Amino acid sequence: MTDRVPEWISNDDNTRSRGSRTAKAARNILAPASDPDSPRSPGTLRDDNALGARRSAQRGAAQHDGGSRALKEKRPLYAQRHDKVILLHDNARPHVAKPVKTYLETLKWEVLPHPLYSPDIAPSDFHLFRSMAHGLADRRFHSYEEAQKWIDSWIASKDMSFFRRGIHVLPERWEKVVSSDGQYFK
Repeated sequence: MTDRVPEWISNDDNTRSRGSRTAKAARNILAPASDPDSPRSPGTLRDDNALGARRSAQRGAAQHDGGSRALKEKRPLYAQRHDKVILLHDNARPHVAKPVKTYLETLKWEVLPHPLYSPDIAPSDFHLFRSMAHGLADRRFHSYEEAQKWIDSWIASKDMSFFRRGIHVLPERWEKVVSSDGQYFK
C-alpha cells in the first residue's frame, strides 16, 4: 500500500513511482533515528515522478554533505578522533547511483559493501523480535485486532531501558560488519 493512495495497489501495477520509493529508502542513511544527537539532516527527500532517479541521487548527495557538516558540528570529538566516516548503507537505487558514489568519494567517506542479511545486526531481529517471540510462544490469535492489541500491550509493557539496550548494543554489532569488511560472519 502506498502512502499517497489509500487503497491497495497490485505489485504488477507499473503506475507506482519508483522515485518516491527510492527517496523514502534514502531518508535514513546516516544515523539511527533513536539518536537525539544524530547528524542526520532533518529534511526528508521528496521525489516527484518527473524528477526521477537522477534528481534523487543529487538530493541524496546533498543529504550526505549536510550529514558530514552536522557530524563535525554535533560530534566534534568524533571528527577529531577519526580521520574518516565509514558509511554502511543499502544498495537501493539512490545509494548506488553514480552521482552519489562520486560525491561520497569527494567526501572521502569509506563505503562498506552491504553485507548479506544478518539478524545479528538488525535491531528488530536481535533484540525486539527475539524478546517478543518468547511472549508469543503459546499464543493463538483469532483476529487481527486481537493480535494488534497484544502487540500494543506488549510494547507498552516494556520500559525505555529495554529499547535503549537494543540501540546501545548496535555499535559492537556493527563493529563486526566493519571488521569483516562486509563479508558474511556468524
